[in-house]
Amino acid sequence: MKAHEFIQSALDALKNRAEIRDQPSGERSAAKAAGILREWTGREWFEEDVWRVLIAIKLARESQGKFHADDLIDLAGYAGLLGECLSDD
Repeated sequence: MKAHEFIQSALDALKNRAEIRDQPSGERSAAKAAGILREWTGREWFEEDVWRVLIAIKLARESQGKFHADDLIDLAGYAGLLGECLSDD
């Protein structure tokens, strides 16, 4: 795959999640996940923390085993979502 194909695939995945989750703004679950993690751990979690954890997981998965394009497609999407989150502040 070429670079633009990874990015396009990430865009397609983000649009698809919006349809699956039936949310006009798309699937934006990191803030809710941060709230759940706060309750579970008693530690302060923020939306951007969750996106960073998901990025770390994808980087860890990408570095193990055989190449799987989905790891990098998701990584591109999560990077975009982290950028959205940080730019909204």
